[in-house]
Amino acid sequence: MATKPTASKPAKPAAAAAPAPKKTAEPSTPPHAKPEPDAASSDESEDEESKQEDGPPVKMEIFRQILELDDEDSHDFSQEMVSDFFSQARDTLQTLDDAFTSSSLTTLADRGHFLKSSSASLGIYKVQESCGKIEQYGKKVADDGSALTTDAALKLIDALLKKVKIDIDAAETWLTEWYERDAS
Repeated sequence: MATKPTASKPAKPAAAAAPAPKKTAEPSTPPHAKPEPDAASSDESEDEESKQEDGPPVKMEIFRQILELDDEDSHDFSQEMVSDFFSQARDTLQTLDDAFTSSSLTTLADRGHFLKSSSASLGIYKVQESCGKIEQYGKKVADDGSALTTDAALKLIDALLKKVKIDIDAAETWLTEWYERDAS
């Protein structure tokens, strides 16, 4: 019995360590190293909006990971993924608008969470951040953790919905231009 656990323990780490870290760490580390200092310092600082205006509306580390899913000679997979996101985002924005009109905070929180998660998967961080706030305010929770009234929550969400629409348009424009320029 003692030999079986010993034999299986070395086999599992060797098998897990060899293929996964080499493939994942090597491609993502060099591209990640260049944009990270700017992205990390800006994302964690109060200058987040300045970085958003100066750089791409997409976290390049995450976008590069998506690009790694493509075939070597084509970006068809990632381009379709991006296209599907924007189609889904437009539908979700309509649902958010309808929920706002009917003052449905539950739907606003739910759809805010959905759009937050899907935008995060592509690195569209401005949308992710704003939708996280929509989710929070839809649950009637203020930034300091105190309770919000329905009217106060809706007022905060109104401004965020306008921002999300602008940020989605900016991300779509940037990604469309990237594919036209770099995917050819």
